[in-house]
Amino acid sequence: KLGTEPLKTSGELVLKNDTVTVENLATCEYFVVDKIVLDGTYSIVPDGSFISVTVVDGCGKIGGLEASKGTTVFVPANAGSALLEGNMTVLSSYVK
Repeated sequence: KLGTEPLKTSGELVLKNDTVTVENLATCEYFVVDKIVLDGTYSIVPDGSFISVTVVDGCGKIGGLEASKGTTVFVPANAGSALLEGNMTVLSSYVK
């Protein structure tokens, strides 16, 4: 039987400061989806998995690449980190 743990939607705040808010939207045994609202800079760090970052509002840069609404960037697991810059809302998803 594939997937024994149900999808959990929490809305739990993971981080909030002057420039970024990170909110967990969904978690299950296989993946995590977070919403990141950014007005400045924030570094994302892959932890054994790629991170898919999709801009859903605003614009800026993801790992130095220009990004606007609809842009998706894959950050490889071995990237070390990727800097998010700008005024944008993104969805980040990664494998647990």
